Amino acid sequence: LHLSSSATLAKACTLSLEFALTELWRSVGVEPVAVFGTDLLSEIAAACVAGIFELGDALALATASASATFEAVARQLRFSTPHIPIVSSADARVVVPNDLLMSEATYWIAREKETSSASSDTLLDSLLSGFHADSTVLEIGPDTTVQVDSSRRVALTSSLRCNVPDWKQLLFSASFLYSRGTDIKWAVFDAVPAQQRSARTVSLPTYPFENDRYWPSTSSTPKD
Repeated sequence: LHLSSSATLAKACTLSLEFALTELWRSVGVEPVAVFGTDLLSEIAAACVAGIFELGDALALATASASATFEAVARQLRFSTPHIPIVSSADARVVVPNDLLMSEATYWIAREKETSSASSDTLLDSLLSGFHADSTVLEIGPDTTVQVDSSRRVALTSSLRCNVPDWKQLLFSASFLYSRGTDIKWAVFDAVPAQQRSARTVSLPTYPFENDRYWPSTSSTPKD
């Protein structure tokens, strides 16, 4: 892997960050059931998460984009079929396990030459077509890029956000996912020193809350 320019380095760093965030979420019990990317770089990352190629091959492909070596690199890669559904950003087609569409060099060579991709709304609609309308979408990346219309029932949260401390955003999203029914392995977060994660575990009452009222009762009959 040769990083010959700052742009190439940025691509490698972004893809590595997205893959690392996915592995972090997996370590706390958040396993992706379907993925998509909104551009070529994030689509390569999504394909890597879906198992289409290994991280090293994904980095080689990403850093070769926008250069004359892209086709040669793509033809040298070893592809597998995805083990979870992935949405093609070319036409928003859902590529299911054992589908060969994105597991061939010709697909990526054509994608690199295309100047446009399906909109994030179209990709999101395709992603959710096989799931419940009130599904939860976790964005993986250095900031929020996907926007969800208020009319949708889908819930969206981000791994990281600009101008928000990393651990604060990660813990917020973990809490959000937990409130949506995800079984979070909180012990993984507890193992991180409190001064690094800017949060601490607190004990809640071990008995159920009771809705008893203790306001004094007043008589409706006036007294002399």
